[in-house]
Amino acid sequence: MPMTKLEMETHHAQYCDLISKASVAQQSGLYPEAIELALTCWDNIDGMLQYSRKYTNHEPRQLDCLNIVLKCAPYVFDSKRLDALESLLKTQRRILKNLVGALTDALAEARSLMWAAHRLWEQLDREVSHDQTRSAVTAVGRQAGQILDVWKRLGIIRQGPNGDIHQLTTNIGAILRGKCPACGAIVKAKMLKLLENVVCPRCKAKSLFVLLSRDPAHIK
Repeated sequence: MPMTKLEMETHHAQYCDLISKASVAQQSGLYPEAIELALTCWDNIDGMLQYSRKYTNHEPRQLDCLNIVLKCAPYVFDSKRLDALESLLKTQRRILKNLVGALTDALAEARSLMWAAHRLWEQLDREVSHDQTRSAVTAVGRQAGQILDVWKRLGIIRQGPNGDIHQLTTNIGAILRGKCPACGAIVKAKMLKLLENVVCPRCKAKSLFVLLSRDPAHIK
């Protein structure tokens, strides 16, 4: 059933409000929160696009609510959200007809980045010497630098006072919050534990938990 102008306008307003909050969360380094806020925009995509086409004479060439997921999910190992985005591209091809090709390519890149991040973490967890750490970074390739930069922003790793790579340390004993990608249960565990497949105490699914901020933060 076609939307009325009021319905389209409402979807457009809700989308703009939510994406603004998601962008603030992303810029603040609150990646899991940014992802959740971006996901809430998805139901508004159709109405927002229709309103933009009919009443603003401007159709977005990209969707921030999808880009935020693509840009944030790989660094916190949120494979479930990438799966959800892939499903959206398959089921909403009519709505996203002008964007599907580019988004499919971006999704493949995001998955590649996520597994590069996982490989890098495993290497950094094992290697301790200057040369070994450099080798770990080199093995991951060009993606390593951007991964390390984001992890420092998220507080997942820290670098020595001189900024040298051999002083890169991983606080694997730190207690972090993790979120089950299957049921949403929040647990607290050592970082090292959360970077492995974990059995959720609630739903018993075994998966990589989404890393959450060390200190809870809420975007209002």
